[in-house]
Amino acid sequence: MLVKLNNWESILEKFPKKDIYFSVNYFNIFKPIYSPAINAAFCGEAEAFYYEGISGKGLFPYLKRPLRELPFVKEEARDWFDVISAYGYNGPIVSTNDASFIRKFKQALALYCNREKIVCVFIRFHPLLKNHVGFEATLRNKTVYINLNESINRQISKRCRNAVSKAIRSGVRVKESPELIKEFSELYLTRMKEINASQKYLFTQEFFERTFKELGEQVTIFTAMHSGKLIAASMFLLYKPFIHYHFSAAVSRYRNLYPTNLMLVEAAKYFRKQGYKWFHLGGGLTDNQDDTLFKFKASFSPHRALFYTGEFVFNRKLYKQLVNFSGRGNKKGSFFPAYRE
Repeated sequence: MLVKLNNWESILEKFPKKDIYFSVNYFNIFKPIYSPAINAAFCGEAEAFYYEGISGKGLFPYLKRPLRELPFVKEEARDWFDVISAYGYNGPIVSTNDASFIRKFKQALALYCNREKIVCVFIRFHPLLKNHVGFEATLRNKTVYINLNESINRQISKRCRNAVSKAIRSGVRVKESPELIKEFSELYLTRMKEINASQKYLFTQEFFERTFKELGEQVTIFTAMHSGKLIAASMFLLYKPFIHYHFSAAVSRYRNLYPTNLMLVEAAKYFRKQGYKWFHLGGGLTDNQDDTLFKFKASFSPHRALFYTGEFVFNRKLYKQLVNFSGRGNKKGSFFPAYRE
């Protein structure tokens, strides 16, 4: 059944394993109110499908996008939709590992999608919750997490420890600064433009303010200062037992002071004292183990999780038509759905 937004959280509470990425407040961040590039890549109408059987229950929160917004869509497809996960890691969650229940949940979801005219679904599964189990999923890459139940210093590489020491000797100071949304957004946007990031990653102050409005105390910012100047900042999502390294940016000319290294280590120590267990840093920009961002994150911990995605087509005839109408019928690639590339 389709879950009403005011019932979403009460249903989510029924599940023993969950995270902030599955919450209605998190999904509400991604209403299509931003730039065309951000709206097209990450936004939609927040909905959730709920199924309950004798041996368990399942919930699938998603963002629904109308196909009529695409310029090449023909009349017969204008009342259809496609579905994506919200930015981050979510997808379906179930209350049991029973294979029979998961099979029935998938069958119910397929019937639901056909009835609701959903042509296809793209899912980014949660690496730590491992909710890909029982679903057709593709391994994309590894992510890094710090186990806050263990010694933090023992997980950090020697190179990273040296970087942290240099930051401290250089006078870098770290503190929690959730009030500095404007300063964070300016720093982030400056850095994204500096590296010529895709338009879809140019999140503005409006986006970050909405994140804080929706999540409240479940999101915070840490800052790194040097001689009174903001030189780095990171945004974290909080949902016990998880911490997520959500967004981050630093001033390029201060990178040799390693402010982000110090900031992440200080954040790990702080959140450990608050009772959190798992500090998820995420993965790299690619599936290459030499990816610079992945190598940076890997210096904080030897622990890895596996990141899977799922691609499900419920109306193959229409999906094929959409790919052909978009002009991408003869092109090879991994983007899904192909007609939105």
